[in-house]
Amino acid sequence: FHYLKIQNWDELLANYRQSSEWLEALSLGLKIYQGTNTILPDVPLDEKDRKEKIRYTLRNMILEYVSSYTSSHLTNNNKNVEDSTRLKSDCINISIEFCIEMNDIDYLFNQIQPTLDNNRLSDLFYERLEPFILCDKIKNQNIGDLTISKIVDLYIKKGKFDMLSRLLTHLDIQSIKDESIINICTENNLVTPLIYIYMNAGDKEENCFKPIEIMYDMYVNAILISNLDSYNDCLNLVEVNVLEKSKQYVYHKLFWYINLILDQKKFPLNNPIDNKQYEL
Repeated sequence: FHYLKIQNWDELLANYRQSSEWLEALSLGLKIYQGTNTILPDVPLDEKDRKEKIRYTLRNMILEYVSSYTSSHLTNNNKNVEDSTRLKSDCINISIEFCIEMNDIDYLFNQIQPTLDNNRLSDLFYERLEPFILCDKIKNQNIGDLTISKIVDLYIKKGKFDMLSRLLTHLDIQSIKDESIINICTENNLVTPLIYIYMNAGDKEENCFKPIEIMYDMYVNAILISNLDSYNDCLNLVEVNVLEKSKQYVYHKLFWYINLILDQKKFPLNNPIDNKQYEL
C-alpha cells in the first residue's frame, strides 16, 4: 500500500523554511494571507479569520529570514564581501516590501529594524527604505521619533540635504512635526519640509505666518549668487547644496508659499485650506 499525505498550508511553509527556500515560503505565505491562494487544506475562507490565523506564522517567518541572511557571521564566512552586501541588501528590500504588503509597518520598525540594528545594518536599512518612502508606501504610518531621528542624522552626516528634504515631505505629518525636526530644517535651509509641516500640522494658531518669519530670517542670512539673472539660471547652473543656501532660493520659496496661502491651497496635495485655521 502507498499512502499519500496532503500537506496543509502550515506544513508546506514549514518545509520551505527547513530547506531554506525562503522566497518560495514568503511568496506562498503572502498569497495565502491576501487570499489569492486558498486551495491548500485548512486555509480559512473568511478574510478576517484567515489573516488572524496566518499573521503570526508570517511574522515569525520574515523575522527568521532576516536573522539568517543579515547575521554578522555571514560576511566572515563569505570571501566575497560585495556578494554578502548584495544578499543583505536584497533581504532588507524583501522584508520591507513584505511588511508593506501585509500592512504591518509596526512590525517592520518594532521587530525587523532592531534585528538589523544589532547586526550594524541600520544605515543600509534606511537607504533601502528611501524609495518606499518616496513612493508613499508608508505615507500614513507613524514610524516613531527614534527612527525619524536616525534617518535625519544619517542624511545630515552624509550631506544629503536635498534627499532629506524630499523624504521629510513624504512622511506622515505626525511623525515629523517635532520641534527638533523644525530646528534642523531651519538650521539647514530645508524650506520645503518646513512649509509641509506648518501647513499640515494644524495645531498652532501661528502656523500660517511662522514659515514667513523663518524664511525671512533665512533670506537675511543667505548668500546672493551673483552673475545670474533669474532663478531658472540658478536651477540649471548651481549645485543643489549651494542653491539652497542662496537668497534666490529662499526668495523663490517665500513667494511660492505666499501664493499657496493666497490661493488657499495646501502643500503637497493642493487640498483646500481650512479657513478657520488660516484667516488672512
